[in-house]
Amino acid sequence: MEALATAGAFGCFDADRREALWTAGALAATGPDRLAGVVTGTAPPTLPAMDKPTEARADLWATGVSPDGHPTRFLRSRLAAAAAFAALARASSASAWAYSASAVA
Repeated sequence: MEALATAGAFGCFDADRREALWTAGALAATGPDRLAGVVTGTAPPTLPAMDKPTEARADLWATGVSPDGHPTRFLRSRLAAAAAFAALARASSASAWAYSASAVA
């Protein structure tokens, strides 16, 4: 239930991800071996909504995919500023280098 709540599956019940996750945690403590009415925390406090980077990480954790793109998309501008580049760009420059090196040898 925790993964479903994290993935936003309870949005159709008008519960955002953090509220649903809070409630799922509280309901995990219920069961036939527990006294009725003893569970606390089923009413979530007012929690801030997840921002887009947190939502992308939650999707990736809960389902293994992030439907709107990998969470690194939020870091690309900072990575580019730090002179980091995508593996695909690195692979194409490496193959060009290898090609030119083999032509010289």
